Amino acid sequence: FELTDGQTLVVQGLPTGLQYTVTQDDYSEDGYVTDPEGFVRTGTIPEKTAAKAYFVNTRPYLEGVLRDNNTGEVIPNAEIIVTNKNTDEQQTIRTNEKGEYSIPAAADTDYTITYTKLYHVGGKDVPVEFTQKANVDGSVIDETVPADITAVGIVLFKQLDGTKELFNDSFTSQMHIYLKDKDGNYIQENGRPKAFPMASNGTFSVEGLTEQKYTMEVRYEAEDGQELLFKVTQLDVKANGELNISEELVDPYGTVYDETTGDAINGKKIDGAKVTLYFADTQRNRDNGHTPDTKVTLPPVPNFPPHNNKSPEQDSDANGFYAYMVFPDADYYLIVTKDGYETHRSDTISVDYDIIKYD
Repeated sequence: FELTDGQTLVVQGLPTGLQYTVTQDDYSEDGYVTDPEGFVRTGTIPEKTAAKAYFVNTRPYLEGVLRDNNTGEVIPNAEIIVTNKNTDEQQTIRTNEKGEYSIPAAADTDYTITYTKLYHVGGKDVPVEFTQKANVDGSVIDETVPADITAVGIVLFKQLDGTKELFNDSFTSQMHIYLKDKDGNYIQENGRPKAFPMASNGTFSVEGLTEQKYTMEVRYEAEDGQELLFKVTQLDVKANGELNISEELVDPYGTVYDETTGDAINGKKIDGAKVTLYFADTQRNRDNGHTPDTKVTLPPVPNFPPHNNKSPEQDSDANGFYAYMVFPDADYYLIVTKDGYETHRSDTISVDYDIIKYD
């Protein structure tokens, strides 16, 4: 006979004083653990007493939650693919209204959870896969096992015409992710800040996190080994088992414009203005060996318009654009000159949380 969960079978009229054996089939291949381990209950039915033979079947569940880091909101009704790495069996499920997923799992098994998101880049929709891992230990019997907390995302590059593009290999091969914890300390590896790599399409994946707010830095390593700052943002992990997904846009272009005609968007753009980058007179710069009020020489960045990070001076282009990828943890100012215009000197620009983008 077969019983469903919680169902009971009662057999009446059996002779007392005799020994009976009740046996359950083995469902361990379906991930169940049975008590008793031998699948057999043996005993004698006393007179005028009911004898009971219980079989408890349990198996672990794998669970997690999807969250959009940019909005802080969970992602409901999202299709995900759960893959058993031992058998390559795949199951397609959806998150609930709380962005959560749960699926029966087998002990002593590794899993991957894959979520695909569409990004509109280069005038077309591009699907990008993000994956987190999970391990159900061999000792797990009836526990709920959270997937590994994983921060994933994509870094896109804003073009001069305002569109979004994927970074090309020449950039991503030199780009890394760094994370600071809530106390401002870098995640370490071998006594140094750990550099998490970027994939060739500009995606990243960081594992081994906990529930807290991180500061995420995207850096570019120049040919001379110096690191320049591309992007700084906040990463807020709120739940165990979370797959936290970010979209970050590197928008480095400052604009030189004629203030009498409007703002940086609507005003007349000034072509050929000389933009010069200086170290500001701050204690941080002095402590880090940067001489105040001296011009800043930066490493070149190939394929980085409009002038491949030319420094310490560059001219604004026909759209009034200039762009500097600068050193992190430093303070700067700009002086902008153009025949027929007053000289403009910026206030101090502190680079803690983003690149220079000054109009």
